Amino acid sequence: MTAPDPAAPYVKWRPPIHWAAVLIEVGHGRIILNQHLGAPGRFILPGGPVPPHTTPAEAAADTMLSDGPGLPDLRELVIDTTQMRRRDIHVHILATTPLTEDHAAALRPSDARAHPRILSLSEALTVLHPRGRLRLEAALDALATGQTHRLDNGMRSAPDTPPHSEPKHDALPRPRQPPTLRAAAALHTGT
Repeated sequence: MTAPDPAAPYVKWRPPIHWAAVLIEVGHGRIILNQHLGAPGRFILPGGPVPPHTTPAEAAADTMLSDGPGLPDLRELVIDTTQMRRRDIHVHILATTPLTEDHAAALRPSDARAHPRILSLSEALTVLHPRGRLRLEAALDALATGQTHRLDNGMRSAPDTPPHSEPKHDALPRPRQPPTLRAAAALHTGT
């Protein structure tokens, strides 16, 4: 067997990887980020892999565990696609309706290595990795416009709906956007 030709075109012969992340607003203008205990200073939106035969909304609902009510009214905001050499990676960002302090305190990540932190939007935008910051800004913009946004290899595309081959979440009720997120989205999009 010969080594693959580095100049060969990208062939996606491996199945894509799907990841679901959740934008969880607590009160007004604060969100939950998970801090990975193995990498101090690394913050991400709560999330996890989307297993086969599971929708991104089902996987997102499983990212945070609770003894009480789970994550309410999940709605897809952003699909971020990254083309790797042999497969695509799709990150689905979903949002819940805003949670109360008590509801947020009852949540815990399904990943034992993650520690949830409640941060203001400005703090969250500061501590996130550039790609995470781009995803959060796109999610805030999607909340403001009510449309699903796409990121392709780190570049914003025009807002649209997911392709027919992906699970549709249009049937989910659309939560009323809190004024603080509308204002934050306006700050980051200039509208």
